[in-house]
Amino acid sequence: MGRDTFLAAMYAGIAVSLAVWASATGLLALVAFALLFGLFYGGWVAVLPAVVADHFGRRNVGGIIGLLYTSVAIGTLIGPGLAGFIYDASHSYFPAIAISGGANAVAALVAIVTIGLKSRTAAEGL
Repeated sequence: MGRDTFLAAMYAGIAVSLAVWASATGLLALVAFALLFGLFYGGWVAVLPAVVADHFGRRNVGGIIGLLYTSVAIGTLIGPGLAGFIYDASHSYFPAIAISGGANAVAALVAIVTIGLKSRTAAEGL
């Protein structure tokens, strides 16, 4: 499958798992969400360093991963409060879940486009 494709699949899987959560009406759906989200998020965390090394070289991977995971930490810090604010304004968590799912869908598309650009560049011998 390749690392890049796997990363794109993890982003897409996170988006799908968030859709399961957004549409959940019972315990079984929430359990499915938790299992799917854990699987895909764990896959993202596991493959990202290798993808970064492939794209930017092993020499730069430490600094780039540090920056990427710091940005995740900032989102993790701000996200719950922002979700609470959205809930207070809309009386629903759906908009916050939908925004997160949409962001992951966009990340999957960016990863897919990057795969295409990388393939095209390799085919052209650049």
